[in-house]
Formats: sequence, structure tokens, C-alpha cells
Amino acid sequence: EVIAELPPHLLGTEPQVEDSIMNVVRHTLSPELLNRIDETVIFNRLQREHMDRIAEIGIQDIAQRLESAQNMTLDVSKLAVDVLADRGYDIRYGARPLKRTLARDLLNPLSTLVLEGTVLEGDTVQVRTLGEAEKRSGQDGSNCWICSSSTDGKDQGVVNKNNVVILRNHEPPQDKDDDGETWDDDEFLMEDGTHDHR
Repeated sequence: EVIAELPPHLLGTEPQVEDSIMNVVRHTLSPELLNRIDETVIFNRLQREHMDRIAEIGIQDIAQRLESAQNMTLDVSKLAVDVLADRGYDIRYGARPLKRTLARDLLNPLSTLVLEGTVLEGDTVQVRTLGEAEKRSGQDGSNCWICSSSTDGKDQGVVNKNNVVILRNHEPPQDKDDDGETWDDDEFLMEDGTHDHR
């Protein structure tokens, strides 16, 4: 808790911070247990400048999984990495939120694009900021999937050019309803290819 409440400019290894930490330790642990500790080591807390490299490692892990499972290549712009690193960093918790950020802003939308058929096996998946995507396509970004909770790229009515987007590689396939027949929830397929109600 001492480290979490430090001002951003302190690393956590300053003498006054170490004294505060050791006071908490002395009040928490019994003297018998403290006597068994030979040495204490206090590490610097994670700083924002380290987050880009940590985000790149997380993205590289996702890229390897995509390559081996779907034969897809992941192409993430430097600006998109920077935005993901910013969103995944918390002064209090360090890099812990990064995994959730990568899932929310990269994996979940990519899964949606795969399911809708706009990113296919063997494709290069391009991850950009909304500003980069609009500049590249010369449009309003409507051909992109916005990875934030806002699917239209707006945060409280204001377009955020730093939203991370995954570009669609293909048009969504048209639904072909051969016989126009739809099934109810209580219908199921029989072994002979017909369907029946439960």
C-alpha cells in the first residue's frame, strides 16, 4: 500500500520510502519471523517507459499463437502499441491491467472479425489507431473494427483518434439462406439429416 500511494515521480527505493515500507513490515510480522529474515530487497516500481516493451512481448505472444493456429500474421503499428501500453499501465498496479487490455482491445475484436469472415486464415491482421486507419483509407474508419467498448469510435460523443482498430481484410460474406427455413430453439438435427422438435 505504501508503494501504491507514492507520487508518480518516486521509484520506491528512496530512503524515506524504504523506511515507510519497513515500518509496515515491522507492524505486520512478528519479531520472531522478522529475526529469520536475513535481508530485504526493495525493487523500483514499474515506470511507464517500460510498458512499450512489455506490451510488445504480450503482442508477440498473441502473434505467435495466431501464426501457429490460424496461419495469420499480426502487424501492429508503433502508435497502436503505444496506445495499448498506455491503456495497460496503471501507476498503482504496474503492468497487471495489460493482459485485460490486450484481450479487450485486440483479441476480442479479432475473434469477432474471424467469426464474421472479414479476416481469414493466412491473412495479415493490421492493427492501427483510428487516426492511422482514417488517414490510410481516406474515410471515416467505418471499414474498421473499433476495439474499445465504443464500436463507433466515439468516447462520450467525441471521436477518439487513439482508439485501436483492426482493419477488415474482406467484405463480410452475404448470408445465403438456401430454403428460407429457420429453426426454433427447440429443434434439433436427427441422424438422418432431418430435424425435429424436442
